[in-house]
Amino acid sequence: MAESRLDPNALNSKDSHKGCIGSYGIFQIGCLHEDNPEVLFDAEYNVKRARQIYDEGGWQPWGAYTDGNYLAYIQ
Repeated sequence: MAESRLDPNALNSKDSHKGCIGSYGIFQIGCLHEDNPEVLFDAEYNVKRARQIYDEGGWQPWGAYTDGNYLAYIQ
């Protein structure tokens, strides 16, 4: 919820990532993780890719975690 409000079409075109701009889909995956970031608008693919990224680096890649915004959604 803290990343995209669960909107599979969410796009944050303000995020800059090592030479590319944009975070895409439900998990707001940065463009640096995909050659063609448009595929990240597919909800199923976005979730699977988020799991791969999480397995490689935990929650650190997500701003909603590192800035604590996720805490507003925990009851």
